[in-house]
Amino acid sequence: MAIDSLRRPASELAAGLAPQHGSLTFAHERLLPVAPGLAPLFGVEVAADGAPLGLTRGHTVMCSGVAAVSCALAIAAAPSRAGSWVAIVGEPRLGPLAAAEAGVVLERTVFVDDPRGGDSASVLSALVDGIEIILVPSALITALPTSLVRRVQTRVQSRGAVLLVVGDTSSIVPDLRLTTRAHEWEGLGNGFGHLCRRRIGIELDRRRGRPTRGDVWMPGERGDVEPCMPAGGSVVPLRRPG
Repeated sequence: MAIDSLRRPASELAAGLAPQHGSLTFAHERLLPVAPGLAPLFGVEVAADGAPLGLTRGHTVMCSGVAAVSCALAIAAAPSRAGSWVAIVGEPRLGPLAAAEAGVVLERTVFVDDPRGGDSASVLSALVDGIEIILVPSALITALPTSLVRRVQTRVQSRGAVLLVVGDTSSIVPDLRLTTRAHEWEGLGNGFGHLCRRRIGIELDRRRGRPTRGDVWMPGERGDVEPCMPAGGSVVPLRRPG
């Protein structure tokens, strides 16, 4: 399959997208897989096959900071491997090669041209009808009126999808916010070597519940997200005044 054939105009997808999941989701099916390296941050449940579950259907997740794109792709990768469809919308910097390297399954991924200049809310709503993981840049959300942002979020909730917003915006209130801080790359010596892995600090804030933080390798030596635990062996729950 040619790389260019993966990208579709927004109008084409909005007109012809067939639903891939239903509007009725049972309680035990409301969790999607997360990468094992991110599982401690999410406080996961474990499926019958041992896969970590922690991404809640209907939620809006915002990824910000220095590794926002990598973090969003890491979140999208586990559901795509488990059979979910992913849409990457209006983000020309994020192509098939980057998605594949992050573990996103290209056979279940569509790349949609930037719908701004048309009816962005209708395009996003159409995608939510047929695709479970919708990844969008924060600029696209910021460009929408508040009433349309709420309409999109309501549709995400009712259809059991997940809206992944890359970058900060005050136009939307996320259920989860992951803020990334780059610590260091490893692998380079004094004039020799090559980059092997990058250590990233992540703080996960919940709309309801206590925030947590921890370090991961993103990417790790094998290219996946790998946990990088402190000496105590667990993520750190944050205590905040009030």
